[in-house]
Amino acid sequence: MAPHRKTLKPHEKKPRHRLAIPDRHRKIPRNRHFLPGIFLTVPGNRQTADWNRGKNPRNLPVIPRNPPENPRNFPTNPGNFAKFPAPTPQPGDYFCLIISHLRQLGPVLDRAREIYLAKGGGDMAQTADSKTKSIRHFMADFIPPADDAKIIWLTNLRDTIDTYSATLGLSAGRVTQIKAWCDDLIAQITATNTAKQAWLAAAATKATQETTSLAGLRGEIKQWKANPACTNAIEAAMKIVGSGSSFDPNTYKPKISGQVIGDHVQLKFGKGESDGVNFYWRKKGETVWKFLSRDTNSPYNDHTPLTTPGVPEVREYQAYGVLNDQQIGQPSDIVSVTFGG
Repeated sequence: MAPHRKTLKPHEKKPRHRLAIPDRHRKIPRNRHFLPGIFLTVPGNRQTADWNRGKNPRNLPVIPRNPPENPRNFPTNPGNFAKFPAPTPQPGDYFCLIISHLRQLGPVLDRAREIYLAKGGGDMAQTADSKTKSIRHFMADFIPPADDAKIIWLTNLRDTIDTYSATLGLSAGRVTQIKAWCDDLIAQITATNTAKQAWLAAAATKATQETTSLAGLRGEIKQWKANPACTNAIEAAMKIVGSGSSFDPNTYKPKISGQVIGDHVQLKFGKGESDGVNFYWRKKGETVWKFLSRDTNSPYNDHTPLTTPGVPEVREYQAYGVLNDQQIGQPSDIVSVTFGG
């Protein structure tokens, strides 16, 4: 007759494997410091340090293998063990926890490598396959992307193809086709560049004429509206209904102010309907204005050093409005500031 075997309760059973992987969905208390893919242990009694050096070559901290009190009869495994406070550890009772599969780190490391190389970490981009660990190198294209460099490349290819056509086994018909491709693309790039320069010149001329014409028309229409004979019917017929803009580029005068703040002069200005202002400056007593800077957002900080170090000077500032990259209007009132460096 077989000997009677005691039936163990769930909390009395020992884990089958000392190294176990807990359920990835199980919550870990905040007082446990776990990292994915790394063998970790929970610190135990410092008095077991001598035992660790003898039995534990890596000198890992120890935690008890025996489960604590388990009133709800949870199965005793490393994942459930984290739910209960650890009792006083005993020498020899330790185990390691594998928090997650090491293979889960593969895609993370691959993505980190891609980001590093994409930001200039190497001369050529590299990507790693987490399964095969093979590295693929992407060489730079031999055809330059810029049009000017592309013309040089095409010209060189067209001029050298005859030298190496026999070595490469190219027929006369293929050589002719290659030269035609090069010549046609060179011609199209040249025509595009010419048209681009012409468009830029025409756009600049149009902007200048628009500023001049619209300013003159606004001035004339303003005088018509002031005439008592200009009725609402006339304004509707001529499509000049509305007050229009009171901004006149020819008479625009920016307002500026200046004060010394620390080691620089701060200049505040209002743009109105202009795009920005051009600042000029000179020392008091001088007659020639010197261009300082263009600014589009107030304030502007002038960090120009003293002409003679340690000698304070009185500076005068003046500004003009800027519209469509063109200086317009009348100069602002002169602002004087005593700057001591």
